[in-house]
Amino acid sequence: MKVSLKWLQKYLNTKDVIDPQELGWRLTMSTVEVDKIFPLGATLNQVIVGQIKEIVAHPDADLLRVCQVDIGQVNRVTIVCGGTNLRENMFVAVALPGAFVRWHGNGEPVQLAETKIRGISSFGMICASVEIGLAELWPATSEKEIMDLGNDNQIPGTPLTIALDLEDTIYEIDNKSITNRPDLWSHYGLAREVSAIYQYPLIEYLPASIKDGSGSSLKVQVSDSQLCPRYQAVVLSGIKIAPSPIWLQKSLIAVGLKPINNVVDITNYVLADLGQPLHAFDAKKIKGNKINIRPAKSDELFPSLAGDTVKLTVADLVITDQEKVIALAGVMGAANSEVDEMTTDVVLESANFSATPIRRSALRHGLRTEASARFEKNLDPNLTAIALAQAVQMILALCPEAHIISQVFDLNKSKKEKIVIKTTVEYIEKKIGMTLGQATIVDILARLKFVVVAKKNNLQVTVPSWRATKDISREEDLVEEVARIYGYDRIVDSMPSIKITRTEQNKEIITERKIKSFLSRNLALNEVYNYSWQDEKYLTLLKYNPANCLQLKNYLSPDQRFLRPTLLTNLVKNLTDNLRWFKQIGIFEVGRVYWPVDSIILDQPNQNTYLPQQPKMLAWLIYQEEENLFFTIKGQLEYLFKELGLTVEWQIKKQPFLSTNYCLSIVANGEELGYFGLLIPKIAKELKWKNSPAVTELNLTEIAKQVVDKKKYQPLPKYPVVIKDFSVILSASVPWIDLEKSIYQVDPLVIGVELFDQYQDQAGQFSIAFHIRLYDPTKTLTTQDIEAVSNKIKELIEDKYKLTIKK
Repeated sequence: MKVSLKWLQKYLNTKDVIDPQELGWRLTMSTVEVDKIFPLGATLNQVIVGQIKEIVAHPDADLLRVCQVDIGQVNRVTIVCGGTNLRENMFVAVALPGAFVRWHGNGEPVQLAETKIRGISSFGMICASVEIGLAELWPATSEKEIMDLGNDNQIPGTPLTIALDLEDTIYEIDNKSITNRPDLWSHYGLAREVSAIYQYPLIEYLPASIKDGSGSSLKVQVSDSQLCPRYQAVVLSGIKIAPSPIWLQKSLIAVGLKPINNVVDITNYVLADLGQPLHAFDAKKIKGNKINIRPAKSDELFPSLAGDTVKLTVADLVITDQEKVIALAGVMGAANSEVDEMTTDVVLESANFSATPIRRSALRHGLRTEASARFEKNLDPNLTAIALAQAVQMILALCPEAHIISQVFDLNKSKKEKIVIKTTVEYIEKKIGMTLGQATIVDILARLKFVVVAKKNNLQVTVPSWRATKDISREEDLVEEVARIYGYDRIVDSMPSIKITRTEQNKEIITERKIKSFLSRNLALNEVYNYSWQDEKYLTLLKYNPANCLQLKNYLSPDQRFLRPTLLTNLVKNLTDNLRWFKQIGIFEVGRVYWPVDSIILDQPNQNTYLPQQPKMLAWLIYQEEENLFFTIKGQLEYLFKELGLTVEWQIKKQPFLSTNYCLSIVANGEELGYFGLLIPKIAKELKWKNSPAVTELNLTEIAKQVVDKKKYQPLPKYPVVIKDFSVILSASVPWIDLEKSIYQVDPLVIGVELFDQYQDQAGQFSIAFHIRLYDPTKTLTTQDIEAVSNKIKELIEDKYKLTIKK
């Protein structure tokens, strides 16, 4: 949004000269973000008033003239010009060497230099309005028409910005910074802020009241007062459509609005002045002399002023006559009722619309306008009367024959109780962090037009209507008002005095971070993040019944219908998607899964319904094209649990999607933590993998409960550890985990059993090799000690399990 300093100053009762840069800084520090500050006549630097004293034909060009021009210096200058309306004593705009102009209004600005044109030196350029950015104020009838400043009342050499009263400073305000402040979308609203910041008296906005007229039979109806809380209108006759006076056009151009005609320009002026959008209808184009504000019908057509025909929905709010839509409420008028040069009677509308439907309509149809930008911010309903009165006053002033021919329609269902907030001086000072005193606090609030009743240290604050639009509603809002006007930069930096208590650590989060770091750093796995939604294809592939899985009611696409019951389905998909790039993959994920079993968390307060269980799980997958990775992932798990300080054991438990001979569950302290194994060959075949990946899925929440972060000192062995190797032909009926557990129980000297090799010959016979670690903390083991334990292990293997030990 663009704001004019000169416009702001109209409402400040002061003779002080406001420094534009300081004002921009103070506004940014207290109220809005000022993105840019620039002088209005920045493009007119080195452009001055000149007076043509003599014109002669160019000796070498029929269409050129050689002019002697007075530019306020001792000597006149010679300028060659091709303008068709040149005359002696004419005041013109002269761009001196060094000025920037656009040739015939086209292209990028170019810098002038003294040059020769057909052999004659030309000092600068006599400009057309389009060449110096003033085409809207001084429209030309032809391309070669020079900007005519008249024959008198000008002084040669005067900067054009001064001569044309274009001395002003423009502020570009970041719209996002005033989203919650509809009162600041106007010059008067910002003037109210500047008044509070600088402590200047604010000139009250008091347009003359509108007197009812007669002669019009117009009727107004609001069918939905929720969508249109207040609607005002009045009919004026005797209108003569004409260009606006120069002062009005300059005001609009300064803030980025394009002048159109006097009536439309007045509505835009009031918009920029007060922040209240208005609209003018040609009264003679309203069929049946009736205006109705109602929801649109499905597929109803709206011919917009932008030139498009828009198909409406029932969610849109429209303004209609008895035959057609004449406006999309709060957004744009229709071409079928616009004011044109033939208009003599107008219906002037000033309304207040519900914010959300206006914003949705503007976005839905791609019709963002200055009006919709303000209506969607929750405007003050009291603005409609002030804005309508101001517009009528301006129309009557600019159109002497205009007069009111109707009553002032005011359908008002917007009446609200005033917002009154009770607070204390202590509360405000505590929140700000310094002592201000009651007098200072009350003064700041009063300058912002809050009504304050102070009783001792208690404050009762009545919020003005323009701040009661979802802006100021509680004590904290008042604290912010006081702090920003007092000055954030004046608040003393000091550390608050607070009692520090030890924060209870979240064991699950700590464990999760430790595991993630371990998997990525020690195991070189890559972490992935997947959606919680799941494709039915992969559920079925991993033997999950979709009927037993939680299904979304409003899924975005068919492959996102189900909430995942396991992390492995998405990891399998990740593997498939990445195998075209890599032959070896290791990925892991931490996330919640969703089981159709009630948890202890209520779905809604005071209702006997519960959310499904959502445990946090850890899963990873490793893949290589040829190698059996079962023992690799088993080793990774052993390494992880050792790092966590957990003692686990493996148990046989089948999973429908894991190979029977390569599937184990993981148990610690009697609680199952998860499982691991190789995916069945059928899955690999269906997904065209060359090998079955090894996978594991663990309950991270349960692991976190088991982890005890109390490390004990363990001295290095004082005596040597003895390692004995065994090679055994394993039977299909003897699981390795049973044999391993039995070996540990053979003798207390056995402190470790480690499987290090496996082999399967062509006949299908399966052999394994493992280390046995022996240690006595009281002495060095003798040969007799080692042989005794070895014999016990041999007896266990050969007698109990009937296995053959390789020699």
